[in-house]
Amino acid sequence: MTRSPQPPHPALGGLVMSASMVCFIVNDTLTKLLTHDIQIGQFIFLRGVFAMTFMLGLVIAGGHLAMTAYAFDRRVLMRATLDLIATGLFIAALYHMPLPNITAVLQAVPLTATLLAMVFLGEKVSGRRLAAIAVGFAGVLLVVRPGGAGFTAYSLLGAAAMLCVAVRELVTRRIHFHIPAAVVAFSTTVLVTAGGAVWTLIEGFQPMSGAGLTTLAGAAAFLTVAQYLAVMALRVGTVSQTAPFRYTIIVWALIAGWLVFGDVPDGLALAGIAMIVASGLYAMWQSQRELARERRAIEAGDAGM
Repeated sequence: MTRSPQPPHPALGGLVMSASMVCFIVNDTLTKLLTHDIQIGQFIFLRGVFAMTFMLGLVIAGGHLAMTAYAFDRRVLMRATLDLIATGLFIAALYHMPLPNITAVLQAVPLTATLLAMVFLGEKVSGRRLAAIAVGFAGVLLVVRPGGAGFTAYSLLGAAAMLCVAVRELVTRRIHFHIPAAVVAFSTTVLVTAGGAVWTLIEGFQPMSGAGLTTLAGAAAFLTVAQYLAVMALRVGTVSQTAPFRYTIIVWALIAGWLVFGDVPDGLALAGIAMIVASGLYAMWQSQRELARERRAIEAGDAGM
């Protein structure tokens, strides 16, 4: 089986990733609105039922129904499992943390993915990029603040969710290109929904109002579009090309947190958010510079032969 060719339109990947981030924040906002109305497992299950309906429509509309067997591909299942774990951890943290704070923690995903790629995949990472990763993690500590007055176990759950998402990103890039993005997203939705069903059996099921179900359906719709766009972004652009555009989610999280929940990060948290964003952008910029130098060196070597 062949892998994906080098994406010809990195700018398109950035635009798709930006749109995905907007949809994720709308989903997160609607999810947090249901904090006092529904438990975590029930939320994951019911949102998943709605999301599976929407996602199945995308699969059929794209003419990929015959390819749903690829949902059982080893890497697709691995990605779905990581997403299931990350979803449970993230929603538990989201229920108990300010929206901008938990969103900021997740923005360390590109930095973490780079570090994991160096450790487990043998990718070369320069000293400057390692320094940027260290600054980004320092920013996460300022947001989470272990030992601080606002620190809780849910802060650790947010960090664990970030780690799972970072590993998921690496797995996504290793899924064979011939498997449609809609099939990958559909497989993820099915497994996450099944996990929510099991969780509901443990927590119990509670009745919901019509308004609550409508809000849940809206969250599912935006999550479906967000997941689909996130997979597509990694198909038309590389991780390094699309990662900088993930940081647009910070702006939307700050706006939504302030307008909807009245959450305004304090000075230290804002400093941490700035460090995460700045270090992530610098690391991506440095990576692109290094790749450009390598290409020039290869071209110079070929020319001298």
